[in-house]
Amino acid sequence: MTDTPSADQTVKLNNVRTSYFYGFEGFKDPDDPTKISFPSHFLMAPDHPGVALVKAAQRAAAVAMWKDKADEMLQALAGQDRLCLHSGNISKAGNPDYKDLLYVSGNAKRRFTIVDADRSILTAKDGRPYSGCYVNAIIQVWAQNNKWGKRINAQIAGVQFLRHGEAFGGGRLAAPTEFDAIDASGADGAAPASAGAAAGLF
Repeated sequence: MTDTPSADQTVKLNNVRTSYFYGFEGFKDPDDPTKISFPSHFLMAPDHPGVALVKAAQRAAAVAMWKDKADEMLQALAGQDRLCLHSGNISKAGNPDYKDLLYVSGNAKRRFTIVDADRSILTAKDGRPYSGCYVNAIIQVWAQNNKWGKRINAQIAGVQFLRHGEAFGGGRLAAPTEFDAIDASGADGAAPASAGAAAGLF
């Protein structure tokens, strides 16, 4: 069975914080510099309205793909940390910027739309968005079911700069396995989440 485009669920996340933002230059795979992706994380408090929207979209994508086995698949994928919604305390354990937060891990194969608060187009020279600022983001949640495995992914369609925040420091390059890439060929070895925490992600 292959991916089903009709399973895509569009979600708008308002007032979320970015991390690992690669919206302009893109992330180059260290093993293959010609392979470039455009990932970002979107951090939210557990009571953020966007959490319920993402959970609903994950479920709708799962139902479209796996029909009456959707609940079973969501449970399994959550336990393997293969949903687009993650617990910072589990998936980013030890990272204080993610403590007690949930986040959506999104990606795109090509540069997505990036606009300012007035909807004008932004470029890298504008210096925003950046990791640590606040944005509105439009994502498409979809179910992957192909030779690279089963997952619920989030494809980034666009990001709107909302306001400044404290920039995340360090500037290190993230490993490809830190993102839920659309081509998730290397992500099947994720550590299982605890059953209690996983149940809160779908």
